[in-house]
Amino acid sequence: MTLQYTALIIAFSLAFSPSLLSADGLENVKISAATMKLAMLDLHNQNLLLAKKKILKNKRSAMFSSDCTEWTDWQIKQKSQPFNQTIIKFSRQYGVDSNLVKSVITAESCFKTKALSHANARGLMQLIPATAKRFGVKDSYSAEQNIRGGVKYLKFLLNRYQGNLEKTIAAYNAGEGKVDRYNGIPPYKETKQYVEIFARVGGERKIG
Repeated sequence: MTLQYTALIIAFSLAFSPSLLSADGLENVKISAATMKLAMLDLHNQNLLLAKKKILKNKRSAMFSSDCTEWTDWQIKQKSQPFNQTIIKFSRQYGVDSNLVKSVITAESCFKTKALSHANARGLMQLIPATAKRFGVKDSYSAEQNIRGGVKYLKFLLNRYQGNLEKTIAAYNAGEGKVDRYNGIPPYKETKQYVEIFARVGGERKIG
């Protein structure tokens, strides 16, 4: 059996072996042809570790679709890990469900710290400058400051609407003045879609 043929067998076993990938939740994620070629080259040079790393890296990248509102609980949990301590700290400090915070971040920015919207909303929880100033945030691109300000705003809205999650989320998107005016979700397409997206992301789900 030639080395190239052996490499091909190993490459496919690495790419599709459930025992290797199931712990990372990657067993059903396809890898790109380019990555397979690079892995094959590494295997041909007998660099098994590098080949494995390239395949796993490609699978992890491929598993997150560009539409983060379609992510599963597990995917949201993975993306939130770098910010988990900060989310938990401020969630406990202000008495807000950490899963609510994670769901808002998913719907708002897909966990991108440098996210910037057409309305000049910035950072993980998409704070506009006026809201950032209102809740003591000086740098909206700082993950810690942004999460702190966003959680404080959520707490303010939850108190204002006596725990009504639908009104809270609508106000987070459109502002409490609009929600008060219509005594519920404002009849704006963007806000209606936002509330629907949030429901899909899962404000009530156990993300962990």
